Amino acid sequence: MSSAVAIATARGHVYDLLATVFRRPLDVRHLERLRAPEMLSAISATGVDPGDDFINGDSAVLQDQLAIDYTQLFHDPVERIAPYESIQLGDGDELMGAAAAETRRFMAEVGFTVPSENGELPDHISVELAFMGELARREADALEAKDHKTADHAASLQRQFLAAHLGRWAERFARKVWRRSTTPFYAAMAELLSAFIADERDAEAA
Repeated sequence: MSSAVAIATARGHVYDLLATVFRRPLDVRHLERLRAPEMLSAISATGVDPGDDFINGDSAVLQDQLAIDYTQLFHDPVERIAPYESIQLGDGDELMGAAAAETRRFMAEVGFTVPSENGELPDHISVELAFMGELARREADALEAKDHKTADHAASLQRQFLAAHLGRWAERFARKVWRRSTTPFYAAMAELLSAFIADERDAEAA
């Protein structure tokens, strides 16, 4: 595997990890997958610490703690953090605003459909992260096949989407989550999201 393929693949994995974390409270299946040795090693490699409770704590207790934290972060009736681009960048509490419509159009034009089972609007943080993960995988697959035209197109789409959408609000969203989280895990994932998107933007600007 070439270094370019490895980098695109690794980026896709980080996007997928963050999409899973911020989509909904972690169920047993996702929690076990994230606590597997290879995933813990990958998380550690990013430089963030999800906390000893996440690594060694009782699964049932941990799942309850994370579910409570997730609910307080994103579903509290008074102080919730809206995980939507439309709201984070808009002037009011408007779901399915202009940003959501533009995001849906961008995704549709490149053949990405938001899975209906997700139940989320296209500008939800998890959907935008999953979309970038898909584009990174397309880039990696094309590079592996030595299809440089397709790889360049996938990379270009990532730059465009980062500049027009995810890169404009993800770090702001992450800072809010970091300040409000009550578990080391969500604080660490917010830190990872902020640092990763900053690195992505810096890489595109270079």
